[in-house]
Amino acid sequence: MDKVSLQLRALRREWFWLAVVFAGMLVLGGWTLAPLTSAQGMWTWLATAGVLMGYQLAHLRMHLKDNLPLGEEGGLFPSLGAANWVTMLRAGLLALLAGFAFAPRPAGWVIWLPGGLYIAAALMDFLDGYLARITRRSSRLGEILDMHWDGFGMLAACWLLVRYDQTQAWFLVIGLARYLFLAGMRIREWLGRPNYPLPPSMIRRAMAGAQMGLVAALLLPVFGPPVTHAAAVVFSAPFLLGFTRDWFYVSGVLPQPGREQRKFSNWQERLPLALRMLLWALLVAAVGDHILFGHSQPVVLVVLVAGLAAVGAGAAGRAAALGMAILSGFILRANPGAVLYWAILFAGIGLFLAGTGRYSLWKPEDWLIYHRPGETHPAAR
Repeated sequence: MDKVSLQLRALRREWFWLAVVFAGMLVLGGWTLAPLTSAQGMWTWLATAGVLMGYQLAHLRMHLKDNLPLGEEGGLFPSLGAANWVTMLRAGLLALLAGFAFAPRPAGWVIWLPGGLYIAAALMDFLDGYLARITRRSSRLGEILDMHWDGFGMLAACWLLVRYDQTQAWFLVIGLARYLFLAGMRIREWLGRPNYPLPPSMIRRAMAGAQMGLVAALLLPVFGPPVTHAAAVVFSAPFLLGFTRDWFYVSGVLPQPGREQRKFSNWQERLPLALRMLLWALLVAAVGDHILFGHSQPVVLVVLVAGLAAVGAGAAGRAAALGMAILSGFILRANPGAVLYWAILFAGIGLFLAGTGRYSLWKPEDWLIYHRPGETHPAAR
């Protein structure tokens, strides 16, 4: 038996143990749900999650031959490695999440489970890339698995948000965006038209990360319509615009970025400062409203003042903007007619997405957004 055959045999043994872990996850999930849902709901969940786990294992086994160094010469890695294990465990969690796709919405404390599963999967998405880089085990297999299950997780989560009326039906476009993009590229190939390179972009990564954060938050039973419907629109508009821009690059409608992009860059530099000034002014109005009329609890005043200071100074301003948007969501949940807090919600989300721009004292969130953990330097913008 040659070396490659021996390595594939070892990988298949590891695959078997992963299948055992998946079976354990499925049994544990069923045992948890059994006393908290109807028999039909539990079996629907088990069947859906089980079929998806079977597909995930079959997909992995088919691609074991791709466990090769990424961008380098070399033979198969002798094992899946920590990063691919984390990726597959993440895929398993997403299968458990998708198990709720056709089952009744859970009740009791289990209502937190879909959001918890998605948050855990999102954190593991952060971890697997970090492990691959620090262990120098970036592989073609890892790239295939990561891209495949990222898109699947977003689609499953978007489906649940629509089913639970946290968002409107159009939000499924967010989950389908990657698949529509790839289908468009395949159609161009079939028509004999070229697909042009997609320029690297840290903004693209930031938008994708923000979208994952939005989906995770909306899956938790904390906020409801109309706040969730509005937040979905504001968060998703730049994401969809970015996808449209990327399609124009790939299809050749837009030239590759160069000097002609400078005007757009100037606009990008001015927008964060404008949003920051707008949110600061709105927070001043909210603080004045509280002091003059006492419309909220003292703790709300403290939070508003802290947010006002952080946004004005640009000290962790992105995090402060998100905090103000969340605070507005709580206030609007009780008082949907509070126009000022609708404005703070929209401005806070906008500033979180755009960043605080120039004249900011401290921007730690930018490092988290634009830096890949495990790399010495951030990826190219």
